[in-house]
Amino acid sequence: MSQIEKLQIQGIRSFGPRDEEKSRIDFVSNGESMPLTLILGQNGCGKTTIIECLRYITTGDCPPGSHGGRSFVHDPKMARESKVIGHVKLQFKGLDGRFYIISRTIEAAQKIKTLTIKTLDAVITRRGMNGEPNSSISGKCSDINAQMSIHLGVSKAILNYVIFCHQEDSNWPLDEGSKVKDKFDEIFASAKYKDCLKKIKDVRSKHMEQHRIESSELKYLVEDKELVNEKRAEKARKENAKEVMENDLAELESKMKPIENELRDIRKIKENFVDIEKDITSAEKKKLRTLSTRVNSP
Repeated sequence: MSQIEKLQIQGIRSFGPRDEEKSRIDFVSNGESMPLTLILGQNGCGKTTIIECLRYITTGDCPPGSHGGRSFVHDPKMARESKVIGHVKLQFKGLDGRFYIISRTIEAAQKIKTLTIKTLDAVITRRGMNGEPNSSISGKCSDINAQMSIHLGVSKAILNYVIFCHQEDSNWPLDEGSKVKDKFDEIFASAKYKDCLKKIKDVRSKHMEQHRIESSELKYLVEDKELVNEKRAEKARKENAKEVMENDLAELESKMKPIENELRDIRKIKENFVDIEKDITSAEKKKLRTLSTRVNSP
């Protein structure tokens, strides 16, 4: 649980701007938090200012009715200075159990006719543990208000309207309905909830559309896979048939070799037989010519 420990005020409202005029309030005693802190004093001594400073240091908001902080910072005319620096510092323990110090500075400068307000840099310092060095983060690098909400574990709306509610705004629950609703929406972060819900719906719609597209693609992929499986099975069958045919062909070739050798021998015999027939025919013709010659001779 977060815990406020010390508050230092300088140059705010009736608290003087000089170093010897700065005031410090301890909310802890002997390292233990006090069960109850009562702020007592005469009118105008700064009781409300303490609450305003707690609200300012935790949220960064000036009190309502302070004209943007012009009446919140110590009046330069009363200090007889042309410029007054208002400084608020808070030491607290965050949700993580670490100790932090936040300081905010606001400047009021008296011009000829007007008083100008300038918010200077805010810094959060985290105390080191077990010999670690302190680490600081500036408002130029990060949102200090958001960091405070994280470390305290309380939203800015609850700090403004509940915990450090200004006495001028303490009757806000009795305002008209629309204003009360707006404040409750801030306290319960209804706008963030609606934005979150809208984002969830948008993400859901996006994923549903993506699911529809991928389901359609999956259908075609399943069909393609089945077709591939069929083709693979057909290929396997044809490879098996090819292997069987190759084996049959090899067997036939082995059976054809002796037949081819026999045919070769038959061709040789036939060729020899043709030569013999030619020789016989030639001999018969020669014999006929010889007989004819004998018959025709006287």
